[in-house]
Amino acid sequence: MFWNYLKIALRNLRKNKLFSVISILGLTIGMTIFVFGDLVVEYEGSHDLFFKSSDRIYTVGTMEAAVTGSPTSYMNSSYSALGPIIDSELSDVDAVVRTWREELLLATQDYGSYENILFVDADFLTVFDFTYLQGDNN
Repeated sequence: MFWNYLKIALRNLRKNKLFSVISILGLTIGMTIFVFGDLVVEYEGSHDLFFKSSDRIYTVGTMEAAVTGSPTSYMNSSYSALGPIIDSELSDVDAVVRTWREELLLATQDYGSYENILFVDADFLTVFDFTYLQGDNN
């Protein structure tokens, strides 16, 4: 019975080639979008859960708005002066960590290259519990 259905399907595919190509291409694109969308949703829901206090870690962002008041862009960063203000004004906050990324030239006598360096506040290692390959947080 299955082989009869398969033969009929193949005959219809050969008979209606353009319709078959459009259908198969649409199914392929739809399934690809679904799989990548699922991967993005899974990543966004679990990418920082390996920290012990992940339910208490937040990122402060910035929303830029024009004169009309409607937001024009969103960023997952804010001004560095906001860190001490949050720490002093909000009593529920345990620690505030600011990060700053800078591209700097790292050079030795023989070789030099530009690298992205991340500078952080001293409380960084109290908020994020990383394991160390060598050494400790001092």
